[in-house]
Amino acid sequence: WNVETTLHVGFEILVPALLRYLEEEGIAFAFPGRERLLEIEKQKLSKFKAQYLYLPIKVTALHSLEAFVGAIEFDKVSHHKVNGSFMASPSSTAAYMMYSTQWDIECEDYLRHVIYHASGRGSGGVPSAFPSTIFESVWPLSTLLKVGYDLNSVPCVEKIRSYLHDAYVAEKGILGFTPFVGADADDTATTILVLHLLNQPVTVNAMLKEFEEEHHFKTYSQERNPSFSANCNVLLALLYSQEPSLYTTQIEKAINGYVQ
Repeated sequence: WNVETTLHVGFEILVPALLRYLEEEGIAFAFPGRERLLEIEKQKLSKFKAQYLYLPIKVTALHSLEAFVGAIEFDKVSHHKVNGSFMASPSSTAAYMMYSTQWDIECEDYLRHVIYHASGRGSGGVPSAFPSTIFESVWPLSTLLKVGYDLNSVPCVEKIRSYLHDAYVAEKGILGFTPFVGADADDTATTILVLHLLNQPVTVNAMLKEFEEEHHFKTYSQERNPSFSANCNVLLALLYSQEPSLYTTQIEKAINGYVQ
């Protein structure tokens, strides 16, 4: 395992936490890259305090509450629950259920629904995120629309367009992989692109305000490394906007972020 080239979301806090939990049960793993992994974890957590989870703001660590067993008071994160889950993460929601002092029926219902109606269909397999309605809508649509497929008259696409526009309005122009889980640049930019290609253009102003940095566009706050895909997707959203000439500075910035 090459730790340096690993890009899986949250691995730098999840894997060390799981290793510690196993060691508490007498199971220890030694492997090349372990020390480097712990260094990366330290680097990641140097920018983050567990107490941030108690604040009324969405942080990506909410998707990985299982990494903070023994480090936080789970009762103090209950305000982040949306539709029975914590950032649409079954594992994070399960951790909350296990370590909060009150049993949560809404969380239980969410987990039961995931087990029986998500991709595992009762087999025991559970997705890392569920639901992911915005993500699952915009990524295939953006691919088909960019290569010239005319989907504007397809009834199901009209429903998706209305859904995406309603979500865009409800979340004031920045979105995540499903409503109200916290925004990221990839899903925001791709939603804006799809709405434009479906002849329902929306402004990019909120996206720029939230994700623009000095030299690139960030995916979300407190990311460890700049994201190649985020800058690609922001670039596409800007190029397909109604007046791309208004955003020449940002377009150049996204290109520079793209090639770094």
